[in-house]
Amino acid sequence: MKTDSGPPYFLIVSWIAFGLVSWLWIATRSSAEEKRLWHRRFIIVAGILFGAFISFSLVSWGQSQALLIFLPAIVLIGYLNIDVTDKIERPFILIAGS
Repeated sequence: MKTDSGPPYFLIVSWIAFGLVSWLWIATRSSAEEKRLWHRRFIIVAGILFGAFISFSLVSWGQSQALLIFLPAIVLIGYLNIDVTDKIERPFILIAGS
């Protein structure tokens, strides 16, 4: 009988650590252009890592047809994230409304 291994704690902790490290790294950059450059890089790396995790999970569960939905969605979300941050000169204007 197969036992349930429980939640993938290593992946959860790794993803949280990746988010914290990327946030700290971007926050400590000196100029806005350098922050945008590193933000683009982290978006691409995060998309590749998340896509690899989703691909491995779905293929191992025998649900490979779901990749036709999830992988294009990951690419679209990454593209929109990079596109919007490149077009917004001052991002807090949208939030504050001034």
